[in-house]
Amino acid sequence: MTRLLKFGLALLMAGSMWYYFHAVLIPHQRKQAILHEAPLTPTQGDLFPRWLGTRELLLNGRDPYGPEVTREIQTAIYGEPLDGSRRDLPKDEQRFAYPAYVVFLLAPTITMPFPVLRYVFRLLLIVLTAASVPLWIRALRLELERTTTAIITLLMLGSFPIIQGLYLQQLTLLVCFLIAASSAALASERPVLAGLLLAIATIKPQIAVALVAWFGLWALGDWTHRKRFLWTFACGVALLWLGAEWILPGWFGRWWVAMHAYLGYNDTRSLLETLLGRYAGLLVSVLIAAGIALLCWRLRRAPAGSSAFSTCLVSALAASLLIKPKFPLYDVAMLLPAALWLFSCRKVLWERSRPVRLLLLTASLLVGWQWFSAAALAVISLVSPSAAQHGWFLPVATMFPLPLGISYLLAVLAADMWKIGAVSVTASSAGHSELVAMPALGDAGR
Repeated sequence: MTRLLKFGLALLMAGSMWYYFHAVLIPHQRKQAILHEAPLTPTQGDLFPRWLGTRELLLNGRDPYGPEVTREIQTAIYGEPLDGSRRDLPKDEQRFAYPAYVVFLLAPTITMPFPVLRYVFRLLLIVLTAASVPLWIRALRLELERTTTAIITLLMLGSFPIIQGLYLQQLTLLVCFLIAASSAALASERPVLAGLLLAIATIKPQIAVALVAWFGLWALGDWTHRKRFLWTFACGVALLWLGAEWILPGWFGRWWVAMHAYLGYNDTRSLLETLLGRYAGLLVSVLIAAGIALLCWRLRRAPAGSSAFSTCLVSALAASLLIKPKFPLYDVAMLLPAALWLFSCRKVLWERSRPVRLLLLTASLLVGWQWFSAAALAVISLVSPSAAQHGWFLPVATMFPLPLGISYLLAVLAADMWKIGAVSVTASSAGHSELVAMPALGDAGR
């Protein structure tokens, strides 16, 4: 298959997903809202409550966590404040539930009309998401052809999680970019820049916490040479917290209350709890967290950009997706580095046992299913829109088992890294070259 044909196929798949959103998913949601007399999904998305809270704080000195601002947000989104006694109104209270220092990022936008800001921000998210692909390639020190990078970028921008995040103006996509940029800076031996970017990424602490833990442990593994990163990160977070305290004294307690209220009106089950049940999910979550912690401890001395470092990085992000509270589909965007890493290590995995090869094929099908089903529904919608809407769930169907399949494949690679140990791992120019030699290194280590 020629490069041009591959690129054309990727363009067709990405375009099919966008068409599926416009012609199948959104009309289905509108139809269901009318049928059940329920409000439509807010078009303001995740950005509006944060933007309005920032504007009220910086221009009028009002508490963005306060009930008055919350009622204004609800009125703007739903047309009226929410009344907890009415079951016909939405449960999502749309509170300002971010750390107060998110206002420093949104401050330049407070004088813009929100309809204009919405489109500008969506365009910005598209650019940042596209930039995340080469950043992760640099962070993992992969060697990919430009055509391959372009195809991956195109498929990324045309994937279900990204398009959903763009429609909802999700700050998650911004945080994913910051994490990618921080990782690339660290692999490029720019610890100060990496620390600052990671500090800003804590505007979504539930996403950044796994990487903060790994990078912190990694920095302690060679304190003499890595302390600049950790000091920069700590100072960056401290400045953000103190700056927020200066403009809104006592913000942390108010944010804590708002966050607990947010958890109260949202489904806070992790993906594992959703799939396995509460107690089994919690047990498996503890085991996964313990396994990742032991792996990171064993490989904490690995150089940035090495296979051991990258394996810990992508494993920590994938594990956090499994065990963190709440699993919105746009969070699957966090699996981009794991997918890139597995793609670079596909030959190593293929040479393993038959079950691993079967799982690799299954994971590949789970990744590709969203585009194949979206393309099929797009074609069907041209003939029968109602028939296509009956299958609206097909591109979503693989989003739930996908993190499990990817995490298991990462566990296979992590097991090999465990055998090698940190002493045998050295940095290389190609992210997967060490993995090719893992069996030999493992035997030598024994």
